[in-house]
Amino acid sequence: MPPEGIDPAKLANLQSYSRKLNEGLYKQGWMQVRTLRFRPKGENIDRKFVVESSLDPMDSSAVILRVRPATGAELPEAGPKYLTTQQAAKILNVSRPYVIGLADDGTIKGVMRTDANHRRIPETEVLRLHEVMHQQMRLGIQEIEELNGDLRQRELDAAKQAVTRRWVAKAP
Repeated sequence: MPPEGIDPAKLANLQSYSRKLNEGLYKQGWMQVRTLRFRPKGENIDRKFVVESSLDPMDSSAVILRVRPATGAELPEAGPKYLTTQQAAKILNVSRPYVIGLADDGTIKGVMRTDANHRRIPETEVLRLHEVMHQQMRLGIQEIEELNGDLRQRELDAAKQAVTRRWVAKAP
């Protein structure tokens, strides 16, 4: 379906001319066609694109470039966002080797490996672990405050028992 205001016959004619021009440039070796793989940051799916380029026959200082998806299929919806071990360590406020240890011992679920064998951790797992660590920290602080309060009271009681004589200021 052509855009509004465009004559379908003229559009078909233009598409035919464009196709013939591309075929002619390709036959003469002026057109280069390459398929590129691209992985958007944080996604676990590669996107493939066909890139066609050639020198413009009308202007040798210009290049004709066309980029299109390699397939006509709909791109899948983006999956979960993945983080590097460094990004996860920064969110969790721990070291990168500690995050690697958590990933390797199974504490962090859904870890995937890249082609270069780097770990990628789902953002949802990092946020879940952050919440668990935060709850543990709150419980630890609460326990320390309880113990600290008890210790203060015991120290005050011991000090009161140790003092046998009350100090009284002498009159001048």
